[in-house]
Amino acid sequence: MKDSIYAAIALIGLAGGAYAGTAADQLGLDKADAAQFAAPAPRLEKEGPYLPSLKSIANAEIVAGLKKARGLIFEWKESPAAPRFAIPWAYLNGNHCGDRALVTYLGLATRDAQPVLKNPLPQADADAYLNSPAIEAAKIDLIAPMYAKQTLYFPNGQTKDYPITWSHHIALAVNVDGRLMVADLAAAATPIPIKDWINMYYREDDKTTCPNLNEAEYVALFSYETCLHNGWVPGPHGEVPVCVAPKQTCGYKFTNMDTFFKPEVQGDGWGGLIYTVGVLGWNFSSDLINLETDMGLKLDPIKEVSDLRSKLTPEYPSTWVR
Repeated sequence: MKDSIYAAIALIGLAGGAYAGTAADQLGLDKADAAQFAAPAPRLEKEGPYLPSLKSIANAEIVAGLKKARGLIFEWKESPAAPRFAIPWAYLNGNHCGDRALVTYLGLATRDAQPVLKNPLPQADADAYLNSPAIEAAKIDLIAPMYAKQTLYFPNGQTKDYPITWSHHIALAVNVDGRLMVADLAAAATPIPIKDWINMYYREDDKTTCPNLNEAEYVALFSYETCLHNGWVPGPHGEVPVCVAPKQTCGYKFTNMDTFFKPEVQGDGWGGLIYTVGVLGWNFSSDLINLETDMGLKLDPIKEVSDLRSKLTPEYPSTWVR
């Protein structure tokens, strides 16, 4: 019974889970609707990049918070027969980096010693996350042509290599002793300097840099990536513009956390944090089924999933291709 419910949960996740592939995929756009994203970026070059204002936290406190977040458990409140499970942090092939960033935030933001995300999330918990987080954070969104080999190390000693390509990687930005750094549990157990974090996924060389972009620069790079990955070419009446190469090949930007899950920001269709936590549960449960399918290896959803480790080897150099 337990396994059948678990499989049903995963199938729902496969049908409705988030996909962190191309920009157009993320937005659910077709070519006609997304043509605007291939247009030249608005001229906002004089506006500087956005930098979040976050409360400074001591490194030891952030490290302890990340350890707590790594041990976070999902629990279906209305389905006691469904198994509780941990997050497969290392499984980047699941394309849920944005989900991992949000779950990391929820682990950091809670004041509980052992965080448990209940689905549905109680309204009081949602309010606490939003209004009085234990640790403040922002999202950092890296956009670059990322091509890598990921090696997964399973608790029983088995290994598996996966090719992985993607264009956006999302994690958390935190203020560590007055310095903005990245918290990415898919990459490290401790905060990482931004440049080092970028180099884990995209290797800079003498001809490229990966700066914090202002809105115009980000839109230009976002538009180019979307255009290339959808194979857009001008139509008979010029409906879709030619992909215009931006000045930057790689870049990142910061975004406030509440932009992503406050109903008044996203609108009623988003549903707020309570709905979002439910979606996260389906997505991560689908990752666990994918791991079992790929490896023929069923991991204990609590004891072994959290021990899964990986190494990512970026290809060098990475470039946008048509």
